[in-house]
Amino acid sequence: MNIDFYKLAIALTFITVLPVPISAIDWGEGLPNLQPSQALLNGQGQHAAWEAIGRLTVEGGMECTGALLDTRQTGTPTDAPAYVLTAGHCTHPSNQPQRIAYQMDAEGSMTFNYFEDTQDQRKVFRVKRITWSTLRGSDLSIVELDASLQTVLKAGITPLKLRSEPSPAHQLPILVIGAPLAFQGAEGYLRMAACLAQPSAAVVEYMWVWVNEQSNGCHDIFPGVSGSPILDRFTNEIIGVIGTSTWGGGRSRCSRNDPCEVENGGITKQTNTSYGSKTQGLTKCFSAGRFAFNAVNCPLGAPTTFELGSDPLFDYLKGGDGTWQWEQTFSVNAPAIRYKYVRSATDCATLENYAEAIPSTGPVTVSHAMNEGPGITFLCVLPLETPDGPIRPLFSNSVLIFYRWLINPPSLMPPHYRRTYDAETRVHEFTLLPVTPELDMAGYRYKSGEPDKLDCLSDQDYQRINPSFGRFEVEVGSQPSVVCIAGMDMAGHQSPRIRLHLAPATIASNQ
Repeated sequence: MNIDFYKLAIALTFITVLPVPISAIDWGEGLPNLQPSQALLNGQGQHAAWEAIGRLTVEGGMECTGALLDTRQTGTPTDAPAYVLTAGHCTHPSNQPQRIAYQMDAEGSMTFNYFEDTQDQRKVFRVKRITWSTLRGSDLSIVELDASLQTVLKAGITPLKLRSEPSPAHQLPILVIGAPLAFQGAEGYLRMAACLAQPSAAVVEYMWVWVNEQSNGCHDIFPGVSGSPILDRFTNEIIGVIGTSTWGGGRSRCSRNDPCEVENGGITKQTNTSYGSKTQGLTKCFSAGRFAFNAVNCPLGAPTTFELGSDPLFDYLKGGDGTWQWEQTFSVNAPAIRYKYVRSATDCATLENYAEAIPSTGPVTVSHAMNEGPGITFLCVLPLETPDGPIRPLFSNSVLIFYRWLINPPSLMPPHYRRTYDAETRVHEFTLLPVTPELDMAGYRYKSGEPDKLDCLSDQDYQRINPSFGRFEVEVGSQPSVVCIAGMDMAGHQSPRIRLHLAPATIASNQ
């Protein structure tokens, strides 16, 4: 580590960090917080401590970053497996929160020493199975390699330790070490970003609800960095795993690649923010070097599976003067369940206010009058290991969380689109863009015609735009023409309509 450079940098710059012992090593080597990430090299062994971080690929999953875990304990046998920690969406076969992947055989590879200048010194091990993968409450996965930890150690790879003690709620100096798939047009290798951990939040992204996610503003969290370890800057211990980010996102909220935070039913989308699932307590999930979800004090809970039938995991409901009734049907491979409705998903991970246990040997339907008003309401369903036995300490992975979003008043956002013009064919191509929940891709319509004969406010002659393609074309002639575009929000409310004037072809071709 370049400690002298760090001491110089800290004297010349103002970096807000928590107090640390004078003897503490800055694993970030003086990299300022909230600055562009820094490429890492290891040709001289200068970053050997991070050879355990690399490219993880699982068949049926995604290319992500993973980190070899130090699961050694007193008495650990030499044949104990090697385990890699990553994000759940990187390995989960269905990416559905109602199912936890447990001890599933898998194909893939883990490449260690993944630096730009060590391409001829990489160490590659095959994936054997997905030991645990979940998107229920958090975004975590543990993958077993087809090698013992002792074998990987002999190959010169030193595993990373999970932090066993609770981390400060926020303002902890952290590092994200990850390998983007590409960076500035070139292939991506391990890079380091530095920032401070921010307050925890409940995060909604499409069908997923993650409780108590650690937020941060570290830069360059691009595709491929998912699964990267979040490290304590001054101990090099893993405190979390990168799962999602608003970097590079669009105008949508709470949809794919556009996560949002929800508190008391209110929705907030933070810009340039990443979220990671905490790993606190995972050290308790290994016994004699082997994964055991049922080990004493392991916070993961049992790998229960929910079946939803035709019921959606989430929906959008029209607001109005009346009361909306939310009915949710599901089944689960557990003898009983408890449930409750809350406005903050973090409340799902506390035992307060759960209803008494009800049998779940068959389909279960629960109903709720949505009197809370606009915003998101959550349904927390806690499967029980026995109908009347004690409840294990709660961890968010135990609870399946449904939600409904009550939208009121209607959206005031006009249709969102891109337009291109081909002078040779005299065709305008319009590409419509979804904005969740303000603009539903399935709600777009259009019509075109002569300016003095086309009324955009009239519903007559509108054509539906295929949501699978989201495009339509209008050919212009020698006379001016008009295009009308209409949209609606996810609850079916009509949005403001757009009226566009298209110049004649002879003029448009000269633009």
